[in-house]
Amino acid sequence: MSRSPACPGHSIGSASTASAETVTVLHELRVEDYCQTKGHGNARHIKSSFVAGGHSWSITFFSDGGRYDNTEWICFLLCLEHRGTVGDVMVRIKYSFLDEVGEPLPSSSRRTTDSLCTFRRTGQSWAESRLIKREHMESSYLKDDKVCIRCDVTVIEVTSISAVVPPSDLYRDLAGLLVVTGVGAGVKFKVGSETLAAQKDVTTATGWHIFKVEGYSQMKGIGAARRIKSPSFLAGGHSWCITFFPDGSSQETSEWICFGLRLENRGSDGDVLVRAKYSFLDEVGEPIPSSTRTTDSLWRFERTGHSWTFSPSFKREDMESSYVTDDKLYIRCDVTVIHVACHQMSAVAPPSDLHRHLADLLATGAGADVTFDVGGETFAAHKEVLAARSPVFKAEFFGGPVKENVEARPIIRIDGIEPGVFEAMLHFIYTDSLPKFDHADQLVIMAQHLLVAADRYNIESLVSVCEFTLCLFIDRSVVESTLVLAEQHGCHGLKEACFKFLKSSDSYREVLVGDDLHEHLASTCPSHVDELCTTFDLCDLFETEAED
Repeated sequence: MSRSPACPGHSIGSASTASAETVTVLHELRVEDYCQTKGHGNARHIKSSFVAGGHSWSITFFSDGGRYDNTEWICFLLCLEHRGTVGDVMVRIKYSFLDEVGEPLPSSSRRTTDSLCTFRRTGQSWAESRLIKREHMESSYLKDDKVCIRCDVTVIEVTSISAVVPPSDLYRDLAGLLVVTGVGAGVKFKVGSETLAAQKDVTTATGWHIFKVEGYSQMKGIGAARRIKSPSFLAGGHSWCITFFPDGSSQETSEWICFGLRLENRGSDGDVLVRAKYSFLDEVGEPIPSSTRTTDSLWRFERTGHSWTFSPSFKREDMESSYVTDDKLYIRCDVTVIHVACHQMSAVAPPSDLHRHLADLLATGAGADVTFDVGGETFAAHKEVLAARSPVFKAEFFGGPVKENVEARPIIRIDGIEPGVFEAMLHFIYTDSLPKFDHADQLVIMAQHLLVAADRYNIESLVSVCEFTLCLFIDRSVVESTLVLAEQHGCHGLKEACFKFLKSSDSYREVLVGDDLHEHLASTCPSHVDELCTTFDLCDLFETEAED
């Protein structure tokens, strides 16, 4: 059976997380017989190689400045000898002179620049030619004709993970049950002897994407016009990505945060007309009205790879004080694609409000023909709606011997589910959306419980929404319980997000040990043990637990 198209008025949603993962390597360069290196120009230098962030580097020390106009200065040169991955390599560099016991002298620490240093190709170098005067270095840090320099190289890698909320299937489910199969139908209509059909044109198609940026402070300093891209998402039959400019989209907007939209792949020929809207999200994932920015005019994308930038978007100082929490920010982009019809339209169909009518039906209980007792609380519902949304309810109400047992009892008792969770599940069944929550922790806890309930009643769309929500709000406080749920209910994308979160944490070992996560996983999900050992090099941890 072919899948019915999504109802007009409902959009396709997705989310992704860009995490700034950092690896810092401290490399020491020892210069002995320093006096012999002076007075020879660039011909005399000391070079040392090392590995950081999966890339090969070298640091070169020039006592004569490295250039004819810097002869009074000490020069350092960092070179990317070999790239371990494809794409630009972003680093922060800091030089320090060390004391006799190998500790950095605070007064000597020098960061080459406040901005990130970007290496775009093998062999590219970044020189710091005027870091310290030779005279000052010799009088302060040279001992017994020896000097020791430490180079701190922090490699910043931006990685992404994405999740997709499927299009609403409320309309498909109801049509499939009531129109196609006729299951549960209680009334029939006949209009003459004809079957009438109508066709309407779809003028717009909307998709939205939530872009979560973790490690925002590490992305600052990337440089003007340097962007970070979200994973691709779909809207209007085309593939898009959000572009994020931490340091502005140009030198003129370097004090601003800018966002843009890039057409990754066209789904049809011709220009693509788009209206875009950006909003920062609050702690429960709702758009903050004061942060919303909408394009004044339509953006025309003429080819794949074409980009538009909403510039300037947000003053950096204002954004950081209002929307950045725990070094994270959430931005939502709504993309409305305008389809221009080849013929004149006679009428425009309003957005569907079926979900609102069904919500009213649930709230009033009008026409309800089944009652549930959940933990002492009762809930009235409609068999046909439940059966349309859940194969389990369908089998219980309209299939085989179970049907007779159900009809024999006026109230159905539900065990193993909290009343609030069952009520939230009913809300989703009738509206294809989750209830509103005031705080993120409430939303996350409910999503965890709903995931279990959705799996029990085989409501696939609710499973996807819960997985999406948990991926978006994963943090240290819930990673343990979320990882266990992901394994128990076969949510592979959620499991990947948990491992990604742990891997991006510099203190992942402390997270696993401090929260006794390793013990809980070993007892509840032993299949995770091998994967944890391999991914995080924790064999010693689990071997110790086994010996005890």
